[in-house]
Amino acid sequence: MTTIGVLAERAAGLAERAGGRAIIGIAGAPGAGKSTLALRLVAALADRGVGVAHVPMDGFHLADAALERLGLRQRKGAPETFDAFGYLAGAYDLTQEGVSGLAPDAEPNPKRLAELTDLVEEKGVTTIFTEELVSPRIAQTLAREAGGLKTATLNPLEGLTAKELSRGDDYVSVMDTNLNRLRSALGCT
Repeated sequence: MTTIGVLAERAAGLAERAGGRAIIGIAGAPGAGKSTLALRLVAALADRGVGVAHVPMDGFHLADAALERLGLRQRKGAPETFDAFGYLAGAYDLTQEGVSGLAPDAEPNPKRLAELTDLVEEKGVTTIFTEELVSPRIAQTLAREAGGLKTATLNPLEGLTAKELSRGDDYVSVMDTNLNRLRSALGCT
């Protein structure tokens, strides 16, 4: 069996054990062939009758100018240089609205707060989310201005503490917690 065939069998087994759905990540250096491997794996899984989708990270890199502002340009490709929540929103068909741009703790102007308040009312939003690593003050202000909505936090992963790491928290456990918070806010079961 080819290497792709072996990988496809393992991926199909993972999906089956996970109740029909598994997310497979492929990591490597830029230009190493991650996209090529992913597309071949998707084809091999489809040939086996496994429902599969290719959701590349390529469209979720933060722009170079944003990386410069954040002091992360030299680390492009590292997890903290991606729009993780944008990717999460795309993977789960959610809509993400930034308050004031890429910096999560930047102050929104009054016009943007009014736009977001209107959007919240129009869409029936019940919860305003923010990141664990930033002050919740802006989210709390928006929630209050929009009629007393709930607020909740999502973990962008780069802020795991030594205690959390020693407890065994990792990418999967953090994202599971994020998804549970989203499910709760959205009334999903």
